[in-house]
Amino acid sequence: IHVRADLGHGVVPLGTSDGLDRVHAGMALVRGQRVPLTGRINLEYAKVDIRALSEAAVGDEVVFIGDQAGACITPEEAVLHQGRGHPSDLAMAVRASIRRRYLGGGGASEAVAAT
Repeated sequence: IHVRADLGHGVVPLGTSDGLDRVHAGMALVRGQRVPLTGRINLEYAKVDIRALSEAAVGDEVVFIGDQAGACITPEEAVLHQGRGHPSDLAMAVRASIRRRYLGGGGASEAVAAT
């Protein structure tokens, strides 16, 4: 995808094929700041508006649900935005190809689905 540098959009390599269209809250976290998703979520990518983040750079982490640098987007926010009934509905909407990180108990563990 070609994007002009002056547009101020970040391209995130997640899209409808990953289930992002069914689990976002209309916002993402980049460098601890809430930024809106812009345009339609495409099959393999989404765009976020980073014009307010002059220091944003290629490779920055983008969080759709969770914590980053003191900011948070909760599953409840995503459920409300999506009009779903319960946060567990979000987990079921994410495709198996997406890496999951489970937190709690004595630390974190990761699971990756076979592709």
